Formats: sequence, C-alpha cells, structure tokens
Amino acid sequence: MSKHFQDTIGKISKIANRIIKEEPDYAPLKHLNILFVWKEGKPSTDEDSRPIVACATVLPKKIRDLFGFDVSVEVNEDIWTRLTSDWKYRVCWHELRHFSVEMDEETHQPIRDKDGRILVHTKSHNIVVKTFKEEIEKFGVEVEEMDLFRYLKSVLKRVKKGELKKYAAPGILKPEENVEEENQSVEEED
Repeated sequence: MSKHFQDTIGKISKIANRIIKEEPDYAPLKHLNILFVWKEGKPSTDEDSRPIVACATVLPKKIRDLFGFDVSVEVNEDIWTRLTSDWKYRVCWHELRHFSVEMDEETHQPIRDKDGRILVHTKSHNIVVKTFKEEIEKFGVEVEEMDLFRYLKSVLKRVKKGELKKYAAPGILKPEENVEEENQSVEEED
C-alpha cells in the first residue's frame, strides 16, 4: 500500500518554480497553486511495465475549493532519490508540460470559471507510437502518423549531426525485465 504526503521541504517545488520562472512556455503556470506530493512505496507501472516516476493531475473542483490547490504533481520518492539532478529537472519539466492554463489574450491573465477557479487542463503526450515493427513492415504506416515519422526522421538527423544529444535512461526508469536482462548481460561480460 502506498502512502502520500506533501513535499513541505520543497525538493520538487524548487525545481518546478525554477522551470516556471525560466521557461517562457511555462509562465502561465505561475498563476496556479501546485500541490507537490511524494508517493512512498513501490511505483506503479505503465502498460509496458515501466515504473511511473510522476503524474500530473488537475484537482477536482471540490478539492480545489477546500484546500486551495489547482493541480498536483505526484512523484515516487524512491525513484526520485535515485535520479541525478538533471533527471529530476527533466521529470519536473515533463510533468509541468501536462498543464495548460487558459489565458486571456488581451489582459494576459488566466481565465476563470464562474466560481473564480483558474481554467486549467491537462495535455496528453504529443508523441505516442503504439505498434510493432513487424506490423509496420507488414501493413505500412498510418497516414495520420506520417507527420510524426517525418519529425522523428528530422530528430535522427539532428542527433547524427550532434545538434541533439542522445542519452540512456537510468535503469530505475526501465521495465523490470529490461533491467534484469541488462544486469545479466553485464555479468556475462565480466
């Protein structure tokens, strides 16, 4: 069973506030009251058995009214403590990316509902590929995915030119069976 508690020390919020202050795309988030939450215990996993490091949620109206927070960012404490500072920054950047505040174009202030709550929504990931290599080879590529593949092709070119860096995700972020396979292959090499 998992236990949740507020990040009262500010380990998460210090990074998040820096992102909101420094990244122009994130400026509207300064209007939100963000609840940063630690989750203790074994992390949940996604459908591919990868551990879920964090999640971003727009809070229900009742909770917003009662406690004054608009959104929450929940982080698995065990995974967080094993990440480098660069990865902690990236986790915060990613989770904050899910929030979209509706802004008035004339006043540059957040739009509010009839009860005074800031209108905020969650954004889904904009790059998602759920298929098999063999499926593409057999059936081809969906027309709707062509722009994505063009984009990924341009990304690959930029990586090859050294314009974008490539990296290996920390083992803690990989599916358990992949981590076990990596450990086994390292042992075999020794």
